Amino acid sequence: MTAIRAGQALKTQMIYHARSGRAFSHEMRVEPLKDSRGLVQCFQVTSSPQPKPKPKPKPKPQSQPQPQPQTEPQPEREPSPQPKPFPKPVC
Repeated sequence: MTAIRAGQALKTQMIYHARSGRAFSHEMRVEPLKDSRGLVQCFQVTSSPQPKPKPKPKPKPQSQPQPQPQTEPQPEREPSPQPKPFPKPVC
């Protein structure tokens, strides 16, 4: 109220509650409107809803590294034979 009596601008954040109990906030600004002599004639009040705060991400549980399965060494294979080329078409 002191700012209004002094003719100064005021900005505040107000928290409201919906019927469901969910809280939401509005930013309210009160600004004096002055005439050409600088005297306050009235006040302009603007209110804007504030975005919902983003929920903090839940930390992911630290997973233990999975042990790699032990594989037996594979015997060496013989190289695959090269495929035979297609025969040339006879026209």
